[in-house]
Parts: sequence; structure tokens; C-alpha cells
Amino acid sequence: MSSRHLPPQRIAKYDIERILGSGAMGVVYKACDSQIERTVAIKVLHEHLRKGDQGAELEVRFLQEAKAAARCLHPNIVTIFDFGSDGEPYIVMEFVEGIELKAHLKSDTFISLASATDICIQVLEALGHAHEKGIVHRDIKPANIILLENGNVKVSDFGVARLDTSDLTSTGFMVGTPNYMSPEGLQGKPADARSDLYSVGVLFFELLTKERPSREMTLDQNLEALNGARHLSGQSIRSIKPILRRALQLDPKQRFQTSAQFIEQLKSIDDMDLTQATTAHFPRPANYEARPPVETNALSSSQWSDDLLASLEHSLARYV
Repeated sequence: MSSRHLPPQRIAKYDIERILGSGAMGVVYKACDSQIERTVAIKVLHEHLRKGDQGAELEVRFLQEAKAAARCLHPNIVTIFDFGSDGEPYIVMEFVEGIELKAHLKSDTFISLASATDICIQVLEALGHAHEKGIVHRDIKPANIILLENGNVKVSDFGVARLDTSDLTSTGFMVGTPNYMSPEGLQGKPADARSDLYSVGVLFFELLTKERPSREMTLDQNLEALNGARHLSGQSIRSIKPILRRALQLDPKQRFQTSAQFIEQLKSIDDMDLTQATTAHFPRPANYEARPPVETNALSSSQWSDDLLASLEHSLARYV
């Protein structure tokens, strides 16, 4: 590894341990706050972006994530502990031991309707809290949803979040991930809470079918994919279709207007499995060993195999 790719030894008061991963916007390190002996993840903006033509704007956007997420103290949102600039802007966040939802979607096993519903409800709870604070996430996708061992869900990466009080523009940047973006987002129009809810609709559809809605097809044609999902009963499909039909409307005025409305409909799905599930039960990697249920705050590395821990640490790179 060349010297220019070596991580710094220290950022502010944090001792850097290793690189967790790198994305389009920046690099994430595993680090330690030695003063209180807490493991954290630190995101730093890429140097070439900071020194580019739009570096000043990017730095403001980067720290906007910290300001947005720091206002969102919620069990289903990755916690921001600190942010600042030590020669370069950085954000210090909760080090989450979990697996990306994206990894489960790549597996051969379908997630049960009960689990898919529970995941989306937890994501909506997180978004509802953010929306009440005037914050729109704008990049809800499986890579930004972390599944914990006890069935809880954490929403990460408010890096493109918009504060209602901010007039910062994003000229020259695609805000969000196209496959999950609302129609208005793809057209470069202003995004609001209903844009996030559209993305959750795409997520729910994908959890149930292992496919994303095609923009080349009508909504009715897309919903026909549910009929081919053998793990869903006819009764369940009849309950699900009206929910997805509303969530995936092209016109924001025709969608769910709040997370609470969406949650209420998900809880009304007519399926016996939903009444029997209190938490999501996710498919596990082959090397996973079952453990007794634990509280989120009590998770420790001793509960995970070495191979799985390495995979978990790598997945944290998706915070960028």
C-alpha cells in the first residue's frame, strides 16, 4: 500500500485503527475515542473532492450530514457523536455491528412478509422522526439500512439529507440513488418527506419480490410481479397491492403524506404471520451462530465470529 493510501494515525482526539471502506464521497475509518474507550466510525471527505472546483460547497454538504443526523436521536438512526475540522472535515458516528440489508437481498432466500413489513416499519419510524425535525433523507436504499443481530434496524448516511433551513444547492450532483429515487427527485425537482416514502415503497416492493419496480412499466404491470411471489398468499397479496399502489404513485399528492399513514397501512396487512412476529427474523450468513436475544446497546464483538466481524466492518463503508 502506497503512503498516500495509508490512513492517518489520528484525527482530532481519535486514534485511527484501520480503513473500513471508501465510497464516492469519502472514506470511513474505524477509530477509538481513547478518553472514554469507545469504538467509533469516522467519515472524512475525499481530498480530491475537497480540493476540486466545488470543494467548498462539498464541505458544507458534508458537515450538513452531521448537523442533520445529530438532530435525529432515535433508536433506528445511526448516532452522530461529533463533527468538526482538523485540517479536513470529519464526522464521528456510532460504530454499528450489523449487516447491510443489501446483503440479504443478494441471498437466495426470500425475506418473510412479517420481516419485510417490520423492516419497513422501523425505517419509517426513523424517517418520521427525521421529518418532524424538518429533515429529508433523500437516499433511502438497502445499502443505507443496517440490520442488527437482535432484529433492530438502523438507518445510516444522511450525507445528502436536506435541512428545511438550508438554501444550499447541489448543482452538478445527483442527489440520491436513481433506482430508489422518487420521480420528482429524478427530475431535479425539490424533494420532501413524500419522496422518502416513495423510496420506502420501492424498498418494500424489492423485499417482497427481489426486484425493483421498472420505470419502463406501468404501476399495474409492476404490481403483477407480486403474483409470482410464491411465499406470499393470495390473501396477503390482496392486502399488499393497495399499499404499494399508493406508495409508488408518480404524483406526491397521491402518496402517503406521512410516515405514520404508511405505518398504519403496513400494520393492517391481512396475514397470520404478522400477528406472530414481534421482531424481524432475517436470513443469516452460513457461518452465523445463533445467540440469545440481546439489547441493542449490549452488542459486543464477542457475539460474532471473526469472519462475520470482518464482513460487518467492511459493510460500514456504505456510510459514504
